[in-house]
Amino acid sequence: KTMEARTPLDLLASGVGLIDISWPLQSGTTAWKDAPVRQLSFNHFRTWEKDHARETSLTMCLHTGTHIDAPAHFLEDGTNFDTISVNHVSGKCVVLDLTEIVTPDGSDNKIDRKALIEAEDSQQTPILRGDIVIFRTANSHLPDNAPFSDSFVYLSASGAEYLVEKGVKAVGTDYLGIERAQDDHATHKMLLEQQPPILIIEGLRLARAFAGRYFLVCFPLACHGVEAAPARAILVPMDQDHLGLSHVAVGNDGNSLHP
Repeated sequence: KTMEARTPLDLLASGVGLIDISWPLQSGTTAWKDAPVRQLSFNHFRTWEKDHARETSLTMCLHTGTHIDAPAHFLEDGTNFDTISVNHVSGKCVVLDLTEIVTPDGSDNKIDRKALIEAEDSQQTPILRGDIVIFRTANSHLPDNAPFSDSFVYLSASGAEYLVEKGVKAVGTDYLGIERAQDDHATHKMLLEQQPPILIIEGLRLARAFAGRYFLVCFPLACHGVEAAPARAILVPMDQDHLGLSHVAVGNDGNSLHP
């Protein structure tokens, strides 16, 4: 089969060019605004030296690393993660390269309606109804354990409005939040209040992905009674031109996922 004729299932089975876009979890992983309550930590409560076995517990905020926001995050009567399935955050996907959105002081690092339309045109990657749209920005080049950056690239309310008009299924971004310093969390609310809600995938790492069309496989943990859940996210290339990394499955550390 040619690459164009192969289905996402074919590519998943073969491991050809799979790109892991998940944020690695480790001690020191970036946390929102570096708040102590949001810091990730591992407790190695059984060790080889003491127990001849290893066992570890994990403490983390659900909004650290790659995660998905459910409507309950910012809507009083919004549904929590009980109602979310993998079908809501997996499917046809378009990655837009917005790495040129960088200002000297970071004050205007926003993805607005104009930026999205220009990216669609220049990269010949139109946003289609039902797409999952993912932003590749300068955020992805920040180290995974860097101090929190107040100047990260974010989605403005006008950009969110445009995505609603386009009828997208979900939106993914490459930092721990999709918005910053916006009145009343307008971007979150505009997306999450839709019926069905446009879910938000935050904390992606896109440094090794390229603009183009993919199939996104995103697996949130089956968390009940909460407003978010950690997730693992994999891009399956749909076009030979967008493999970019040859016929190798690549992890978020740049290493092959195969021995």
